[in-house]
Amino acid sequence: METNVTSLRPLPRDWAQEYAALSVEGSDLSPENLERYAIAAHLLGKDEQTVRLLEQAHSAYLDQDRADEAARCVFWLIFYLRNAGQTARAAGWIARLRRILDEHDPDGRLTYLANLGEGVSLMQSGSASEALAMVQQSAAGARAARDDDLYVLAGLAGGRCRLMLGQTADAMATLDEVMVYVRADRVAPQVIGLAYCWAISMCMERFDMQRAGEWTQALTGWCDAQSGLMPYRGECQVHRAEIFQLHGSWTEATDEVVRVEQRLQDASFVAGAAHYRAVLCDAVERWGHERTVCQIQASVYD
Repeated sequence: METNVTSLRPLPRDWAQEYAALSVEGSDLSPENLERYAIAAHLLGKDEQTVRLLEQAHSAYLDQDRADEAARCVFWLIFYLRNAGQTARAAGWIARLRRILDEHDPDGRLTYLANLGEGVSLMQSGSASEALAMVQQSAAGARAARDDDLYVLAGLAGGRCRLMLGQTADAMATLDEVMVYVRADRVAPQVIGLAYCWAISMCMERFDMQRAGEWTQALTGWCDAQSGLMPYRGECQVHRAEIFQLHGSWTEATDEVVRVEQRLQDASFVAGAAHYRAVLCDAVERWGHERTVCQIQASVYD
């Protein structure tokens, strides 16, 4: 599926304004608004608050006997914890999700939520074949439920599994399909950010510079439209730097690296900052810019 990914313009969002408006309501928030509050907190880099708000929303849904919404809320808890590198906490919530489904979902309509979480765990452990079967089941369940968020996430995981298995053409076809949902703004912002990062990473791994460049340009536009956004901007700039480097544009690549390092000094999401610094140190050392290497390495140990 070929598509001009740079032809669509993302709708602007002011996440600081959203966060401030919801914070005023405090304890009076409905579980739905607690979820909105959690999304705004995540996009402003407030990871621990994101988790706390989702835990509150989960409890509120259960108090209202809304097990389906409570289960979806647990899925997003797993999503955020895993992306923050907190795999042990995420594993605990996967077990909690299975128990909720066993008790409240006898016909298995929502099994796709747990299948995706467990499939991603298998993928990350290197069991690509087993993981692929599980995420395909999740994708089918998400499609049946018209759950675009989970369908896109399952598609991304399926594409990654296929790439691990050497099924490159199928992997890229899957990726192109799910990214149509992303560019059409049919999924949640946390899914959009992750999807761009995974898409660019998979393209870079197979040296598909045309796709990688297009997706990086699209990610840049999306980031620029999200006022106050903290996550994903760093990834965007790292990918831009890598693409400049591969085209021999050393000055532009170094400028991007320095901009990311300046951004890291204000980053409140520690896991993400540590990851960017590790990537940048490796990249700049390979490029041979000694002054920038010294600056970034010094900041790692601050």
